[in-house]
Amino acid sequence: MTKDDVPENDPGDPTMRKVQLLSDGDYMEKLVEENHDDHDKYNVRRQKEKESRRRDRQEYIEDLENELDQLYQGRTLLPHRKIGPETVPEHMKCTFCGIYGRHYSESCSLITDGDERYRFIQRERRCRLCLGKNNGPDDCRTEEKSCWYCVVVMDTALDFLFSKKKQHRAPCRVPDSKDRIKKKIRAIKVEINRTKYKQDAPAGV
Repeated sequence: MTKDDVPENDPGDPTMRKVQLLSDGDYMEKLVEENHDDHDKYNVRRQKEKESRRRDRQEYIEDLENELDQLYQGRTLLPHRKIGPETVPEHMKCTFCGIYGRHYSESCSLITDGDERYRFIQRERRCRLCLGKNNGPDDCRTEEKSCWYCVVVMDTALDFLFSKKKQHRAPCRVPDSKDRIKKKIRAIKVEINRTKYKQDAPAGV
């Protein structure tokens, strides 16, 4: 085959296509367009992620505000301990003050705080179920009953107060938990404000 017999390149034939050569200006224009498209895709993805985080934060804030409302309501329903004399059998002796026939241990005015009562029981090596001195909770024959105070707050916003261990209601700390509830309310308010600030803050903060 001579030089004159070489066929011209057919643009429709993929095997015969030539690589199109671009001028410097065309190349830069194409590069700018591609970079612009990539930048647009990045901005769209970033905006979607930002909106998703904002929705998550808003849902989180709503959950916290709902918990806060429940704590305010639960605080008004917090059970109170009855302190003072009451009608009891003459042989009934108070665990904490040792007086007979005056009141049940639950109503003793000598030691009223649940934590102090619990420490007294531990110090005196008494059973937390029956308050007796001759046995521990593992050997106690008293039927285990759920503490009435703990039952009141169970499955409510105040369920963080109740003891997981079975115990006599006399040393229960639930009636003395106003300060613990206030502390949790303050913590939730701080978290709400922190989350709102983070949500409203400009990017990069």
